[in-house]
Amino acid sequence: MAIINYSLNWDTIPYPYTWVAQDYNGAVYAYPYRPTTRNIDWSPAGTVTNPCRKLHAPLPGTVVPGWRSSLVRRPADTKEEKALAMMNIKIYWPSVEPKYRWAAQDRDGRVFLFTDKPTSSASGDQWVASKGVATIFMDTLPRNPDWKGALECNPIAISTTMNIPHKHAANMLKYAEDAAETDAPWRLWEQRELMSDEWFVLENHPRWLVATQYRRISEGDVTITVPRGIVDDLLAWVDPIGVSHDDRGPLATVIRAFKEQLRTTAE
Repeated sequence: MAIINYSLNWDTIPYPYTWVAQDYNGAVYAYPYRPTTRNIDWSPAGTVTNPCRKLHAPLPGTVVPGWRSSLVRRPADTKEEKALAMMNIKIYWPSVEPKYRWAAQDRDGRVFLFTDKPTSSASGDQWVASKGVATIFMDTLPRNPDWKGALECNPIAISTTMNIPHKHAANMLKYAEDAAETDAPWRLWEQRELMSDEWFVLENHPRWLVATQYRRISEGDVTITVPRGIVDDLLAWVDPIGVSHDDRGPLATVIRAFKEQLRTTAE
């Protein structure tokens, strides 16, 4: 059963979204890992953070009779993709602890992470850790008859052994400059997860995670929504705070933007 009333174009769907399915009401979602069906829709599966992305809104008054058969996987156009397809999933390595350098799928569908390269068992149905540590990664996938080809190396872990700069090196330097001027530099920064469109102001020092994006709040980015009834009170409180026009420091930048936003709201 094909997806109805939606033209699927994989070129517009970013990595790591690898699966697309349609719910009974016509809504279409993309998933980084293979989802499972519930009573009336598809559900993200797995033991890690696995958000989905809406591609198409529900169709009013529509019920898709074959929605349970609408699941499709991103085409395997390269040798690497074809080998990875045997795992039934695409490993989103930024969500994996760097100490785990390998991932493998057993015949029963379960996926494990390994600190050292595993070997196939003598029983012929699973991967085993000859040394190091192994942990379960996902246990809700269908059986994989091609499990002996379902072995993948962590590209991020390998890159950490090379002499390359940290992903957030440039922002770390900017953050250090802010820390030299204020004891709460995180208030001038925001972050978002790689698969999210929303930015959030930090509440503490950034953890500089690989799967997270960070940026400094520029003067043009500062937006403040205030209930109209208290704008005058806020202006009365903020106006006495003097800021030199020549002061371009981070705190002064925020104060100026705050005042301007309040005045705009008051108008």
